[in-house]
Amino acid sequence: AEFEEEMLQTWEVVYHFSIAVYVCFALALLCDDFFVASLDIIILKMDLPPDVAGATLMAAGTSSPELFTASVGVFITHDPVGVGAVVGSTMFNTLCIVGGSAIACGHVVPLDGRIFYRDGLSYAFAIVILYFVLFDGELTPLESWLLLAGYTGYVVLCTVYGAMTSRWW
Repeated sequence: AEFEEEMLQTWEVVYHFSIAVYVCFALALLCDDFFVASLDIIILKMDLPPDVAGATLMAAGTSSPELFTASVGVFITHDPVGVGAVVGSTMFNTLCIVGGSAIACGHVVPLDGRIFYRDGLSYAFAIVILYFVLFDGELTPLESWLLLAGYTGYVVLCTVYGAMTSRWW
C-alpha cells in the first residue's frame, strides 16, 4: 500500500508538471500570435515609441497574471501573497529576463542610457513609495490611490521623457 501511494504521488507530480508545461507553451503561442500582434497595431495607431510601448502596454499585459494571482490570494483564499509575489517577480523580471534575453540574443545588445535612467530612477521612486505605504503594515484606500497615481505618473513620464531628454542627450 505504501508503494502504491508513493507511485500515485509521483504520477500526480508528473501529471501536474506536464499540464503546467503545456499551459506555458499554449500561453506563449497565444501571446506571440495575438497579444504581440495586437500591441503592434496599437503602437502604430497611437504612434508610440518602442520604449514607451514596452514600458507601459507590454508591461501591463505581461503583469496581468500577477494581478489576478494576487487578487485571488487576497480576496478568495484570504492569503496575503500579493506584495511578496509582486516584489519577488519584479526581481525575476529585472534580473533573469534581462540577463536571459541578452544571452539568448547571442551578441552585444546596445542600450539607450536615457531609458535606463528613466526606468531605474522610477523603480527606485516606486520602492520608496511602497516602503512608506506598507511601513505600518496596512494598506488604506488612500494609499492604494497613491500607488496607482505613482504608476500614472510613470506612464506620463514615459510619454514625455523622449522629448524632454532629446535636448540634452
